[in-house]
Amino acid sequence: DGCPGTTSVDRWDKLIWSGTVPANSQVELRVRTGNTNAELSNAPWRGPFTQTSATTQSPANLITAFGDVDANHKELLEVQITLISNQDGQIPRVSQVQVTRYCE
Repeated sequence: DGCPGTTSVDRWDKLIWSGTVPANSQVELRVRTGNTNAELSNAPWRGPFTQTSATTQSPANLITAFGDVDANHKELLEVQITLISNQDGQIPRVSQVQVTRYCE
């Protein structure tokens, strides 16, 4: 949930995650926003923010990801996590996900 009350406006800021990403695997995260559950389920996904064993995008800048002000100023935010492995036994794990926001 975003900012409480009717006078504040949400501004989703960063998507931060941690975990283990072995060789030949990756983690993809996507986000979307809405003011209601129905709006949220129909909103387009933004991303992916990808982490492999060699690269990382944590924290991801959600202000840049949303680009337009309207998508960033929504009350609800949903995160989708996809774990991808290209080799048996090399399974990525996400142990923590945090989203930061501020109210304007």
